[in-house]
Amino acid sequence: MRLKAERQAVVDAARRMTESGLVVNTSGNVSILAGDTVVITPSSIAYDTMTAEDVCLVDLASGRALPGMLHPSSELPLHLAVYRSQKVNAIVHTHSLYATALTTVMDKLPAIHYQIADLGGSVPVLPYARFGSKELATMVAAGLDGRTAVLMKNHGATTIGPDLPRAGALDHAGMDRQALPSGRAAGQPRAARRCGDRRSPRRAAGSGRFARPGARGTRPTLSSSGRRAGMGGSCGRLQAATLIRGAPPVNANEEFERLRVLFGMRPQESGEGTLIKQNLKDDFGTAIVALIGGEHYSALHRLESTEVYHFYAGAPRRLLLLFPDGRIEEPVLGRDYAAGHVPQVVVPRGVWQGSRSDGPWSLTGATMAPGFRHEGFEFPDIEELVRRYPAAERRIRDLAPRPDALQ
Repeated sequence: MRLKAERQAVVDAARRMTESGLVVNTSGNVSILAGDTVVITPSSIAYDTMTAEDVCLVDLASGRALPGMLHPSSELPLHLAVYRSQKVNAIVHTHSLYATALTTVMDKLPAIHYQIADLGGSVPVLPYARFGSKELATMVAAGLDGRTAVLMKNHGATTIGPDLPRAGALDHAGMDRQALPSGRAAGQPRAARRCGDRRSPRRAAGSGRFARPGARGTRPTLSSSGRRAGMGGSCGRLQAATLIRGAPPVNANEEFERLRVLFGMRPQESGEGTLIKQNLKDDFGTAIVALIGGEHYSALHRLESTEVYHFYAGAPRRLLLLFPDGRIEEPVLGRDYAAGHVPQVVVPRGVWQGSRSDGPWSLTGATMAPGFRHEGFEFPDIEELVRRYPAAERRIRDLAPRPDALQ
């Protein structure tokens, strides 16, 4: 296996992030630069089950994954932009609880501790930009000029270094320690992070608790320690992010859940894996809004009717199409048309299809004519598909139906 040691190092670093509470599920990403090759975590693969073989290899110059790879992290543009502009060999991007909460209430992490010097001085909070976007990649690459860490508003942190131990462990430990609640020393047991008062967060000004946003005389102000007056530790920072009407979600998992609730989505009855909201079903056709991401992916299946996909929002949705004549196509629904994304994909009847989100979530639509019927839905024999389409084996196995869906 090419670059086996580097790929295993990425796996080990990703698992340490999870164990340290810096990421949840498949969020965050890690990479190493090995010559002209970027070794990076794949998209939508849980770190506790990820193997070195799953880790992606991407050509730095072209930005394309090498043949036979899984799909790289949706933040690949960020990693490419940093490697092309900074002399570093490792990048770690996390959704650290404290660092993310801090970005919702501050414009920078002040140099209030000697460890901040390891990060290049006070750490700026970059303006919000959609994850996976060129805008975010450009801002992060520029923000890292002359420093080893940046914070991204309502998102998380990115750190760099000459190797993974120094890019990840040192820098993120430094930032998380500065964002810890008052009264908890570095190294104090995790249980000490719990909020001591579980009563309503709405308190009177000057009580030392979080005061209701907008209440007269309770406008938060920065104290000399860098904390907001009237916000008691991590509870206050998280409530500031979640209780203010219209505030962006703290992390991608929360955003996924908000969309599910907002559109009243439920699992597809066939067990295919997508969350859907059906807006039309009659004798002539079917129309749905579909949400995928993380453990929710569209397992391989085929239909008796032609299906048309439409892209709405979120990360790109990457399809695998296996045609009866042996052709293999992998169209990507998305908005980056320069990168080959398309706004619409037509899947002819009888074609095996499956897909995953390239990020935490993808919101798309689908229409069918004639309409969907359970009798016209079919899961494949995965081993038979592998024999017939050997070039697509890795993706076929990645998109295999869940065992419980086949019962």
